[in-house]
Amino acid sequence: MSNPSSLLTHVVLNTGSVTSSARPSDAVLRALANLTALSPELPGLRALHWKAAGPCLWSVYSGDLPVTTCAAVNVPHLAESTWAALEKAYFKASDTHVGAMMDGAYCECPTALPWMATVVWPTGVRFVETMSWLTQYNQHRAWLMLDAQSGAHT
Repeated sequence: MSNPSSLLTHVVLNTGSVTSSARPSDAVLRALANLTALSPELPGLRALHWKAAGPCLWSVYSGDLPVTTCAAVNVPHLAESTWAALEKAYFKASDTHVGAMMDGAYCECPTALPWMATVVWPTGVRFVETMSWLTQYNQHRAWLMLDAQSGAHT
């Protein structure tokens, strides 16, 4: 289960970067939940997430093109299969789009839970100016989904 006081390890498969983000306040998560319920559309972007027992998965799209695909995990038995699915998406992006894979960038599945991983699709180049905001949005969405999955009250 997600621990509300823990850190979320965030891995970006394209760059190999690993950062940690603290769980946002309940007020921030409530605001995001309300915003998402009212309008799943973001400026020029739309978010799609899949609700299922298991990992939390979502993508942010521009039109029909994915910008980012993310997964968040807080249970050990889902970590390996979720990581394998994201790696598959990442290798697909890097095989079909030159420049989608950074030289020497490779990271392994985090061992500490909870974690999230992101694949930035080539469409992300169009959103360089908002990538910092999108990163925060995705991290907050991860916490929101993990809390919902674990039954935490936000």
